Amino acid sequence: MKKSFIILINIMAILVVFNAIEHKIYDDSTKGFYERVTGRQPNKFKYLTKPIYGLKLENFFVGGDNDFGGRAPDGLEYNSTPITVFGCSFAYGQYLDYNQTFSYKLAHTLKRPVYNRSIPGKGLAKMLFQSESDEFYKDVPPSDTVIYIMLDDHYRRMKLSFIEISDAYMHVTYTKKGNKLIKDDFNSPIKCFLNSTYLNKYIKSHWVHHYKNDPKYADKITDEVLLYFIQTRKNLETRWNTKVDFAVIFYDSWLNHQDLLKEKLEKNNFKAIKIQELTDENLLSDKYFSQKTIHPTEAAWDLLTPKIIERLDLNNQNNK
Repeated sequence: MKKSFIILINIMAILVVFNAIEHKIYDDSTKGFYERVTGRQPNKFKYLTKPIYGLKLENFFVGGDNDFGGRAPDGLEYNSTPITVFGCSFAYGQYLDYNQTFSYKLAHTLKRPVYNRSIPGKGLAKMLFQSESDEFYKDVPPSDTVIYIMLDDHYRRMKLSFIEISDAYMHVTYTKKGNKLIKDDFNSPIKCFLNSTYLNKYIKSHWVHHYKNDPKYADKITDEVLLYFIQTRKNLETRWNTKVDFAVIFYDSWLNHQDLLKEKLEKNNFKAIKIQELTDENLLSDKYFSQKTIHPTEAAWDLLTPKIIERLDLNNQNNK
């Protein structure tokens, strides 16, 4: 009895220390940003570790047009072939009003429907996951043009697709097996719990940052990123039964091997554009990049949208 009691006390002590570490990581990773954006202290108990199984598309994209409920399609009044946009909060237009976003300006400039399937805090894994999901094809009709807005941070998100844990931001990652990406299985509650802890994500985050910045891994990591685009395009073309023009737009490009990924994309018949190639303006200035929210402003999309349309030749495509 005494031995069992000691074991129980030790387990409880380990859990207390574990939770303390978890909360410390939460504070360090989110407190400053949360306070800067909201002006309020975060509630550290709001996002306690819990099992996460997979993104529920049917829940996310019916929540209304706001920062946390999925963007509504733009330009549905136009009788033309849609465009689909993937990406993270930059492409989503987080902290922007509905009519300030890239997808809205794209739709109403081209007079075409645009389905913005970007998800804040996500990236490559959520794009591929959607292309595999029946729920996606229930909502998004066949598109002949797909645009992905990429950030350097999307390398990290291949292994670590979120920071905060909540019901709206479910977790999914993929592992490269041979020449294919296979969705990780977290059906085991124990595996799921361990995968979704802040401590686990903190370690993965640092590992992937090193992985993506080390030149000797450039070929390996760019090959893996390329697979996300190849598999997604193949899934879309198969399910939509149409050829898809797929463009990857690098919103930032500070990594040394970004040019290597761009070269590989172009060799595989993707269009690849560095956003800074489109303008001499400083896109990190206060005018184009909010220092409060760390996201592009409406002025950035006013500047970039017509340039993206011109570079992708979307006006001519629209007139075919």
